[in-house]
Amino acid sequence: MNNRLILSCLLLTSCVNSEYQLLYNLTKSNLLGVDDIIINQEFIQSRNYSFIKVRIGKSEVFVMSLLSVNEDVFEWVGLNGLRIKTKYGRVIETYGLNHNYEALDKSKFVDYGDANDMSILVKLDSPDAVFNLAMSYEKSFDEVHSDNQLGAIKLKESFKSTSAFRWDGENEYWYDSNSSLPLKTVHHIHPHIEPLEIEFYYKY
Repeated sequence: MNNRLILSCLLLTSCVNSEYQLLYNLTKSNLLGVDDIIINQEFIQSRNYSFIKVRIGKSEVFVMSLLSVNEDVFEWVGLNGLRIKTKYGRVIETYGLNHNYEALDKSKFVDYGDANDMSILVKLDSPDAVFNLAMSYEKSFDEVHSDNQLGAIKLKESFKSTSAFRWDGENEYWYDSNSSLPLKTVHHIHPHIEPLEIEFYYKY
């Protein structure tokens, strides 16, 4: 067997192995999801600013840093220009996702202690739509694991569209019972993607 034939066999074997590895990784990601990002004290200490960990279903998990705070609106920035704005733990605007969301009535969102039933105007893209969501609230005391405590105030937000664009569901928010800062959010921002599960970590 000459050297050229041996080299061709090695290259072919390498290509086949690469394709099998790619297929394995895709199958693993679809069945088990992407690898999680473990947030421990070492990770927290390595960060210079407050940050959030965002998970979208099984397909994506990433960390975003706090860029600014303006009148209770927190803006978080990630890779590739991704931005998320939150107010009292609620997602009020996203930029850079495959499907984005914006609450056009941002001023209506208040601290969880003052949350009352209301209607807000929202804007979606892919497909483009603007419509009203009717919101209702239910508060309770719940347990959520965080570095400082287990007890937290849980706010459940039920939403339903009041137009021809049919969409309804429930969002959940957990707040530190001492500081009132949001600890965790599970927020549906678009009917075509899994809810955003957000964990908040603060650096002072």
